[in-house]
Order: sequence, then C-alpha cells, then structure tokens
Amino acid sequence: MLALLLLLPLAQSAPPAEPSAPPQHAAHQPKLAPGAQAPALQVAKWLVGKPLLRFEPGRIHVLHFLDPTTAGGEHAVRRAAYLQNVYGTKVKFVTVACALGQTKLETLEKRVSESKELFNHSIALDSDQRAIAAYVQAAGVTALPCSFVIDGERVLSFVGLPLVVDGVLGDMLAGQFKREGAAERARDAAALVHDLLDERASNPAGVLEKIESFTVRFGMADHLRWLRYEALVQLDRYADVVPLAPAVFELARATENPNALNNIAYCLVSGSARPGAEQLALALRAAQLAVTIAAAPDPDLLDTLALVHEARGEYELAIGVLERIRPLEGTDIAALERRIEACRAKRKP
Repeated sequence: MLALLLLLPLAQSAPPAEPSAPPQHAAHQPKLAPGAQAPALQVAKWLVGKPLLRFEPGRIHVLHFLDPTTAGGEHAVRRAAYLQNVYGTKVKFVTVACALGQTKLETLEKRVSESKELFNHSIALDSDQRAIAAYVQAAGVTALPCSFVIDGERVLSFVGLPLVVDGVLGDMLAGQFKREGAAERARDAAALVHDLLDERASNPAGVLEKIESFTVRFGMADHLRWLRYEALVQLDRYADVVPLAPAVFELARATENPNALNNIAYCLVSGSARPGAEQLALALRAAQLAVTIAAAPDPDLLDTLALVHEARGEYELAIGVLERIRPLEGTDIAALERRIEACRAKRKP
C-alpha cells in the first residue's frame, strides 16, 4: 500500500535540511565572502576523524554548520555521509556541530558510537564557537544549517544552503564553476528553494515546474530528486517515477526512511503493466528494507511487501507476509482472507 505520508515529511525522519526561510545576511559587507582565503578550522573537539589541521591542496572541502541532534540536522549528516561515499577522495565533508548543550552533546556522542556507517566523515564539535565566529558570523549568515565550499586552492568558493552544494560540486569537478556571482547565486537558489518547499504539500505540479527551473539554473541536486519523486507520487504518475527509483532508493536507504522505501516499492510494481526483472528486484529490496527498519510492524509496509511478492509470482511468500498482518490492530480480517485466497488460487499446482 502506498504510504499516505509525504516522502519527506517536514517534522519526521527525513525533512529537508534547510532553514524555514532563506539565510539572511547582514546589511554590512561580510568579512568572509567567496574569493577569500579560507580561515583555519579551529574547533573544540573532533568527535570523528583526525583533526583537520589544514585544507589539503587539490581537494575540495565542504563544511556543514548545523545542529546534528535535530531532525533536519540528522538528515543533513546522513546526506553528507551518502555524498562522502559518492565523491570519495575528491571531496572531504566535515560536519561542524553547533549550539549543543550537555544533553545534546551526550545524545550526539551516543549516536557516533552506535552508527559508524552514518558517521563516515569528520564530525567536529564547536562548543567554544571559534568556528562559528570564523565562518558563520564572518560571512554574515544568521540562519543554520549553512554550508561553506572550499576549493583545491584553499579559497572559499561558495556559502549557502546545503541543498545547493550538489550542483556546486558538480560544476567544480567539471571545471565549470565560476566564483564570480556565487553570492548572488546562493541568494537566488535559497529564495527558489523556499518557494518550492512552501508548495510541496499543496501544489505538486507547481513543485515540478520549480524543480525544472532550479535544475536549469543551478543543476540537479540529490535532494531535488526526493522532491520530484514526492510530487510525482502525489500526482499518481507512477510510470514517471520508475526511472528515478534507483537513485531515490539509495537516498532512502542512506537516510533510513521506511515510508520512502515503501513508496518506491509500490511505484515500481504499479508503474508499468509488466515490470521487468530488475524493476521487481529493486522493489523487493526496497520493500524488505522498509519492513526491517520500521520501528514497529506496519500493515501498510507489510501490504506492499506482499504486493511485491505477488508481482514476482511468489505467492507462498506473499501469503506468509499477509499472515503477519493478521494480528495487527485494525486489520480487516475479511479483506485479508480474500487476499490470501486470491494468492492461493494463483499458486501453481
């Protein structure tokens, strides 16, 4: 069954890791702007990774300033982990944890000890706010999260929303990035993203138009693939979802979002009359992972897993999954029995 929640619920496990409004900049000329030499990153403690004593020549560095214990911050950390795997040694991601009291610090340290896969990049603790002063305050930024991209010559190239970093990195690695106008680009991108997020629940068709506009001007970001996928699901355009499924599956897996994984599986088996073998294989992976990582047994997730087994002709497995729905609260037993009988009737003698 298709999950009723949006793929990226604003207050749940995978919200857009962006502020509720475009980052504001101070009226006066900031001390730190694109084109300036990047200051040394001085922090109170390195929770993950070796201390970054200097920016490595020839390597791009991305600094994410955020509170990783919030829902949006945690998603940004997960996304940085995913992108670190994508870019490998070409780019080094650093999460700079800000605004943490003792309770939040203990929460973060516990998470670090429990999830090595999530924290596969450097995590720094800025409890004395030296990094905040050198970067965020010096750049005149007054809203977090905020990202700073430093090129291979140790020059600050971009300051803006984490969402825009994907396009910036693509241009830099392709040798097409222009530092001139980077500040204006960041402001324009932030305003467009703010408008896009305002419409995500009420106007999916408008979201698709804005994503196309954003892509033409700033490049396709991984996060926009989520939003495009979400809008297509809202419009019941499952066939258009299928080409996006492999990339979105990797993002959903990295962010451990069971609803997104469930919707991917459902769309893959519903988006075409005869799903191919690769399509069905990915649907099975997504549905199984959704059930595995869910906090509790969920009838919608189990229903989708059974549907995938049916689409694959695995009727005995589908019956086994449907039986797991039987004891769950609110189950329509009569409808469940009809579904099970239908599977039995389709089994080969």
